[in-house]
Amino acid sequence: MMGEELLNRAREAVEEGRFDQALVTLRRLEAESPQDPNINQLLGHIAFRSGDSDEAIKRLMRAYEIFEDRGEYIQAVGCLEELLTIEPDPDRLLALATIYDKIGLKNEAISRLFDKANDMIRSGDDENGLKFLAKICVLDNENVKLCLIFGKMLVYSGQEEKGKDYLNRLRSAAVARNENEIVTEIDSLLAQYDGGSEELDPKSRMELANLLSEIGSAQEAITEYLVAVSDLISMNQKSEARKILHRVLELDPDNMKAKEELDRLGEEVEVTEEVEQAELIEPKAVEEEEITTPAIEEDSDLPPIEAIEGQVADIEFLLKEVESKPRIEVKLSDLLDEFKAAMRPLPEDPNIRLKIGEVLNRLLLFNLAIENYKKLLNVPEFRINAIERLGTTFVRAGKYNEALRYLAEAIVQRPDNLEVRYNLALAYRGMGDHENALKQLSNIISVNPQYRDASDLYRHLGGKREEKPAFRDDIGEVIQKPAPFPEKSGPDDNIVFI
Repeated sequence: MMGEELLNRAREAVEEGRFDQALVTLRRLEAESPQDPNINQLLGHIAFRSGDSDEAIKRLMRAYEIFEDRGEYIQAVGCLEELLTIEPDPDRLLALATIYDKIGLKNEAISRLFDKANDMIRSGDDENGLKFLAKICVLDNENVKLCLIFGKMLVYSGQEEKGKDYLNRLRSAAVARNENEIVTEIDSLLAQYDGGSEELDPKSRMELANLLSEIGSAQEAITEYLVAVSDLISMNQKSEARKILHRVLELDPDNMKAKEELDRLGEEVEVTEEVEQAELIEPKAVEEEEITTPAIEEDSDLPPIEAIEGQVADIEFLLKEVESKPRIEVKLSDLLDEFKAAMRPLPEDPNIRLKIGEVLNRLLLFNLAIENYKKLLNVPEFRINAIERLGTTFVRAGKYNEALRYLAEAIVQRPDNLEVRYNLALAYRGMGDHENALKQLSNIISVNPQYRDASDLYRHLGGKREEKPAFRDDIGEVIQKPAPFPEKSGPDDNIVFI
């Protein structure tokens, strides 16, 4: 208990800028507990504030490692955040993103990683920028569209083999999830780097699916059939699309994608014989052989090996048969906006942000705490809490003008909150407005004379206790007539309320 009390005194001394006094206390504590991460963090903070970056990094890294080993991840976040203000090391940012993920703040991790990747790629550091984007895809690995864009970036960055391998694995995942549009786009992209071939037309794709079905690859056949269906629907050839969907249901009676597409297409309207026999693609000068969908007998044996080998050769031919075209040159910077647009907000617990703000305040990282609390302003059930904490944190940071704007709104919402009223008094005092500071302190004392050092501060500012205004009498006056703010040149971007 004594050690904790001394640590708090040292923290207060650091906050007030009394570094020498804090160091004496911390050295004494360190002799007894050299592995205490809180002591190392404060020593690192003092070193940084004193201009000794090397000592600060050493101390903060030690504190971070101990916090992480103990599973105290929120405290570890504070250390890494301060380390990044000293030296923006990419590996530490990746470590920070990992911890944010562990504590349930994936959005924070993704946002920070993208900002860094964006800076790197736009400045020409594609290799390291892609590492950060890869981490984002790991954090949101269910976002197939996002992963597809990353795969494109790998390919276009010159890492063709790595990119093709990534896209092939992504294609398998897309097939399993019936993401047919993604499958089509991956096929088209891979075709540019496998001989430069174009995407298969619906007729060729159906032939490929038929061959896959004949050799027993039903699932792959279904995927190709469904891709062909998407193409046919886009070409308004709904009749042919229905036929293929029925073929899919023959192979897999429970295929929900096929059922949904059939429901969406509705009943087939009666058509003339000429239309029914029309070509899938626009008629060509030479009549093409009509596409048929061979039936498979349920109890039939697989075809002989020779037949399978011939069909595999046919499949390979179909995949290579179309004409070559030049590869498309794309800059990674051109894909960054597309990548960002595919990012999506993920669920997170706002209570974690409150805890992080508390830790950052305790570590005296007020600017980081402020940025953290601001992210709760758009969460309705946490808004008033965020406003109160922003006000008190701005007071601790010595930014009284900004503090007053938040605290004024907070006191309207909860006029009986003594802590908010106390910080409002501190903000007025910091701005030199002792009259309004005394009013707030007088209200506090009338409710609880022992509240913190309100009575001492009241006397220090010249207050007299003859007048005891009722607690709520002057609330309206304080809010309606706040003390004038110090004049500034130009608009004040920090004005949020009032």
